[in-house]
Amino acid sequence: MLQLDEGNALGKPLQELFTVRTQSGALPDNLFAYCLQEAKAIEFGENARLQRQGHTLLHVEGMISPLFSNERRVRGGVLTFRNIGPVRQRAMEALAASEQRIREHEVQLAHVGRLHTMGEMASGIAHEINQPLSAILSYSQACLRLLDEPEEEIEFNQLQRAMQAIANQAQRAGSIIHRLRQFITRRPVNIQAISLNQVVGDVLELADHELQRKHVKVQCHLAPDLPLVMADSIQLEQIALNLLRNGMDAVEFMGHLGELTLHTSSDSGMVRLSIADNGKGIAKGDFEKLFQPFFTNKASGMGLGLTICQTIAQSFGGSLKAQNLPHGGANFILSLPIASMNQNDYGHHTPHPNP
Repeated sequence: MLQLDEGNALGKPLQELFTVRTQSGALPDNLFAYCLQEAKAIEFGENARLQRQGHTLLHVEGMISPLFSNERRVRGGVLTFRNIGPVRQRAMEALAASEQRIREHEVQLAHVGRLHTMGEMASGIAHEINQPLSAILSYSQACLRLLDEPEEEIEFNQLQRAMQAIANQAQRAGSIIHRLRQFITRRPVNIQAISLNQVVGDVLELADHELQRKHVKVQCHLAPDLPLVMADSIQLEQIALNLLRNGMDAVEFMGHLGELTLHTSSDSGMVRLSIADNGKGIAKGDFEKLFQPFFTNKASGMGLGLTICQTIAQSFGGSLKAQNLPHGGANFILSLPIASMNQNDYGHHTPHPNP
């Protein structure tokens, strides 16, 4: 391992052949002399590295031990060490593989969470798609009636407006289906610069029917010049949609008085989205368990929604926290670090208008 032959090693001090360093610093310069003088073994310790003269570092484990005569006098010593580089490499590869499996499991769990959310929203989704389809049918029937009129009585302006309305409604239906397909499709995480305002707008469109059905008012206060964050847009939508639906559940008992407030802001290098409700708030005994797996107050809930959301936030270097508001109700705050690059470096980006 030292790549030395006998002729180049005999008679030379060890420190001229190699040095040993550990996390706590260098071992005594003359290891052998120190060992013989103190008459005790010296272990290299953990994470020791052996520097060969003119060669790369070796990760080693080993020790120097004194040799004693029959009279218990030190008569020499033995230096032993083993190259543990290959062992460390295999351990690092195993650790990397384990971390990859964990990440894949988190992605799978997040996908299951999205499917569960869409399952609960199925009636609303059907209604959202049915609206533009019904409009297309009505406009098409109106066009047919216009075309049945004598040619000289056909109002071409009306016909043109009806055809344009059909195109608009078809585009709307396609947009809804595209967004839903993106949301539930299992796909690799796509980290890019995105706007939380855009995420809020997309999520409010997904949840629009459910908000109307439950008579929940939404107040939006979105910062106009909000910095971008580096994240996966679908996973951020998953967080926002989960928090939005939890807020709806929290105020459902209030009827027409239920209200949610969405607020975006930035400070201290972080971008924040808060979703607050005017419900009863979080019970004191539930705070410690709020983000634990399988904890839920819902009869049909999985108890994984907030756990998944917190894991996603942390994977992007952020956090998800909850608090009770002084005037009543709960507030969930998603914090994410501002993208390190300038917004213009990511190309043209048009923020979603305040919903």
